Amino acid sequence: MMQLYDDEKIIKTFEVKKSIHGKGILHITNYGVCFESQKYGIVIKVNFEQLKSYNAIKKNIFQIVWNEYNNNRFIYEVVVNSAKEIMTAYMDVNKEYADAMTEIQALKLKHIITD
Repeated sequence: MMQLYDDEKIIKTFEVKKSIHGKGILHITNYGVCFESQKYGIVIKVNFEQLKSYNAIKKNIFQIVWNEYNNNRFIYEVVVNSAKEIMTAYMDVNKEYADAMTEIQALKLKHIITD
């Protein structure tokens, strides 16, 4: 079972037919992307700040690319029914996240200026 942060929510889930860790579920949360393998459990949990790119490689292959904190770059691909559907869901959630972060930064700046 996936561990979530207190305010983290699963927005959308997608069945993964194949990956290097086998079948499983790809979760898009309000924090980022997580892949839960049927065999190994959570194998990837990447937040939006770490993600460098996400792509629909073919109509059924979704790829994410991220850097770990030591600057090693990782690429992970999963075979799904529709990579385009995942792209659309991911872009929507990522935009909401970016908008929320912009609003938080504006509030912090306003607080600094008025103090």
